[in-house]
Amino acid sequence: MTTDLNNSMFMQFLRHPVSTGTAFPSSRWLCRAITESAGLDRARCVAELGPGTGAVTRRIVASLKPDAFFFAVELNDGLVDRLRRENPAVRIVHGNAENLVAILSDLGQDRADVVISSLPWACFPDPLQDRLLDAIYAALPEGGRFLTYAYLQGILLPPARRFRKKLRARFRKTDFSSVVWRNLPPAFLYRCTK
Repeated sequence: MTTDLNNSMFMQFLRHPVSTGTAFPSSRWLCRAITESAGLDRARCVAELGPGTGAVTRRIVASLKPDAFFFAVELNDGLVDRLRRENPAVRIVHGNAENLVAILSDLGQDRADVVISSLPWACFPDPLQDRLLDAIYAALPEGGRFLTYAYLQGILLPPARRFRKKLRARFRKTDFSSVVWRNLPPAFLYRCTK
């Protein structure tokens, strides 16, 4: 019980607020919006960045075609242990998403058709955002999809506007989902195509 409490999203947020980003796992409604927008039924290789406690991970696994290759990259030690324990069939890479291309290579994959991110972009300084977005872009083939989400309360703040500009500068197409009001806090998706 203590281990579960120590590895809960809330406790990880208290210990590492910048790298965790939120005290609450993604709701089933947000998870559904992510997987329905991702085109997982056509994906050969899918990468998840920042899976946290695995709420989105479980929905991805349930949505993949049987022969798809899936892995998740998590930096937080406590969350890695929990993810591995609760999702033994999922490849959990304890590492930094900045190294996505090298991680793909280590796993015997050349590209990820879809990259789904729960990384807390608003908490990251601009140089880190740039390095992460560059790594994601390099990992995708032409036509590959990148999905991430943001919380509604920050949409008009300068960091959110800068992040949208970064997405539009890199990706051929970037659009937004409707608001998932049943998530805590309410969220929306950025849906990008290389």
